[in-house]
Amino acid sequence: MTNTGVVPVTFSSFTDPHCDEGTIAGGSGESPLAPGASSTYTCDHVLIAGGSYTNQATTATAAAVGGSPITHSSNAVVVNVPAEPGFSIEKLQEIAGSEAGFTTAPLASEVGRTIDCEMLVTNTGNVPLRIESFTDAHCASIAGGPGESLLAPGASSTYTCSHVLVNRDGKTGFYENTASALATPPPGDGPSVASTSNTVTVTIPGGIGITEISCTQVTFVYTGFPEAEGNTVHQVLTVAGQVVSTTIFTFNGSSGTDTVPIEGPPGKYLIDAHAFWNTNNAKGGFDHHVKVKCTG
Repeated sequence: MTNTGVVPVTFSSFTDPHCDEGTIAGGSGESPLAPGASSTYTCDHVLIAGGSYTNQATTATAAAVGGSPITHSSNAVVVNVPAEPGFSIEKLQEIAGSEAGFTTAPLASEVGRTIDCEMLVTNTGNVPLRIESFTDAHCASIAGGPGESLLAPGASSTYTCSHVLVNRDGKTGFYENTASALATPPPGDGPSVASTSNTVTVTIPGGIGITEISCTQVTFVYTGFPEAEGNTVHQVLTVAGQVVSTTIFTFNGSSGTDTVPIEGPPGKYLIDAHAFWNTNNAKGGFDHHVKVKCTG
């Protein structure tokens, strides 16, 4: 600000309600400002929304010794913030009734139990958003969220849903799902945006297995077994129609890996890896086979 008069003046009551609290600094303080002299105040404001931001609220009162106070407002300043719509979805889960708290970490549960989920939607952009087409194909009774209300920048809203673990889940040995949604800003504030949550997983005791097959070895990989000692599986390997290996593999805890070497003739043929188990109340099996082309 500049003293455009002919006598020294003292400034007071400098205000700017659009500046963030506690950021106004500088100025001449209680010292008189001589005619023609200037003094500078500073302040900050964090822009949290897209669009046009205008600030013309700055006011100051100046008074000369023995004179009447004069109040002035500043010129208007305008900042145009490009619209950047965006949002995130965080999915959490909890075994219903466990009171263990919602988590993004994998869980373990048996068939018949209910998995409760929370999906935290957060507006990570700088324009309001209307959340549309919120879906979770593997979760029922979706509720909550902001509804038809706009979700402000930085704000969050929570959806809930649940899933009862069924026999189909038990056959695969695990249950997993994600949530997704489309969000649309007001007209003129950018395009619609989509987001997908993290994946949450529930392992179902009973065990599952996969294999990695090559010309020289077969690796059996087991997951989702009971957290117990002595989980035992029976393994049979067939190469080009001939049984070449029968083994029993025992491991402790929920997972185990066993690599079995094999020898096969040169050429194209089928390698079959069969495993089955009935251990610590976990029953199941698999039959994986791969066509290979091996050189001598």
